[in-house]
Amino acid sequence: MRTKLLILTSLLLVCCLSIPEKKAYLDLNTNLRQLNYNGGSCVYASLCIVLDWQHRSDLSNRLRHNYSGAASQGDLIRACESLGINYAYTIKGDPEFLEWCDRTNRGAAIFYFNNHAVTFAGYITRDKQKYAWLIDNNAPSKYIEVPKNQFIAEWKKYGGFALTSVYSPSPPKPGA
Repeated sequence: MRTKLLILTSLLLVCCLSIPEKKAYLDLNTNLRQLNYNGGSCVYASLCIVLDWQHRSDLSNRLRHNYSGAASQGDLIRACESLGINYAYTIKGDPEFLEWCDRTNRGAAIFYFNNHAVTFAGYITRDKQKYAWLIDNNAPSKYIEVPKNQFIAEWKKYGGFALTSVYSPSPPKPGA
């Protein structure tokens, strides 16, 4: 009996150590995460996830129905202007911009990987180390976890672009 209790206690400790101390802010149900569409609309799909998280499915639907295909940062900014989306962005790889997105529960569409955009879902801390959590619209059902320092360096290497929609107050978890 004592051995079983010791094993059970050990398993609980191991499991608890691997659980993030904070969930990624963009904890949107997987069925609501926008899949890349029309053969390659990752920039727009990444912003659709952010808009849906901020309870702006009206704007997400308009973006998805009016814009598709490969897009640059200028294309995304023009789409936001055209659709009347309130937004903020950086083109300088400013880590403070992503800290603000994380702190205010917003997330952001970012350029990451070669010729690809993903959604920055926030930072988590586990085992005293910070990680960026990303949602890839090619496989949106799971998070990509990258150590924060590595993530910032790679994000800058991919151009350092990030854009978020800005609506106040920032949203609680959908359905909460």
